[in-house]
Amino acid sequence: PLLAAGISALIPMLALGVYLFLGTPDAYEQLDAAGSATLAGHDQPADVDTMLAQLKARLVDEPNDIRGWTLLGNAYMSIGQYADAVPAYRRLVALEPGNAERLVRLADALAMGRNGILAGEPEKLIGQALALSPSHPQALWLAGIAAEERGNHAEALDFLERLLPLVNDQPEVLTEVQALVARNRAALDGKSPTVADSITVTIGIASTLEDSVAPTDTLFVYARVPGGPPMPVAVKKLPAPPMPREVVLSNQDLMLEGAGLESYPSLEVGAHISRSGTVRKMPGDLVGLSQPFDPKQIKTVGVLIDQAVGE
Repeated sequence: PLLAAGISALIPMLALGVYLFLGTPDAYEQLDAAGSATLAGHDQPADVDTMLAQLKARLVDEPNDIRGWTLLGNAYMSIGQYADAVPAYRRLVALEPGNAERLVRLADALAMGRNGILAGEPEKLIGQALALSPSHPQALWLAGIAAEERGNHAEALDFLERLLPLVNDQPEVLTEVQALVARNRAALDGKSPTVADSITVTIGIASTLEDSVAPTDTLFVYARVPGGPPMPVAVKKLPAPPMPREVVLSNQDLMLEGAGLESYPSLEVGAHISRSGTVRKMPGDLVGLSQPFDPKQIKTVGVLIDQAVGE
């Protein structure tokens, strides 16, 4: 869910490194001061897995460290390891049972690990969060989606319309919420939502990288909101060869069914050749990104895969 992605992939990892080096729960607040030097001249964890392992080891000795559990859960969410984030958020709920944010984070991690399905424990946790904090934006977002999953469009509208004034200063998020409101109103009126045209993506690859594409590689083509949440609007998974090629993204590829591509004022399209077959970008993967465009006006977009993910 898009409002769930308040932590970028970079910041949790940098905060985690600072935290482990300084050995204090206040490290996150010191991130801006320490980040400019990036802990230059000091031994640092070699990679994300090492940092996570070190933090988990520290939490064995300090099981009530709220900041540590928060960093661990957020870090796992930022790299797409949702199942691993769940125990961290469960521990936070146990430590702070009256904290709405902790309940929402746990609900989101559980749902993301089930392909976005909110029925059951996630929806129960969201209800508990809203009882504690009726205007919690992420809880309202998830509650609206959960109600729509159950076919209760009137209840979904109630949650989403409460959310609208809370995201007025976030244009990309506001657009998505408005699209969900329109879809649920249409469902109540017995109308079909508008189907957007598809986007044809022409994918090329730099000559220096062309020979490195293997038959076993996987290609992910995705559309996302520029500068918005990291979760894509639409995504398609294909074998990487052949290159160059054309790929069509349409409403059938939406992550959130019904909020059509044309409902967004601006999109960008990315291409990711994965060696592992997963969406997580790993060293050696190849990537490219288009310029932002208006999907109402532009129906063909070019993407050049011209970068390799570094170590």
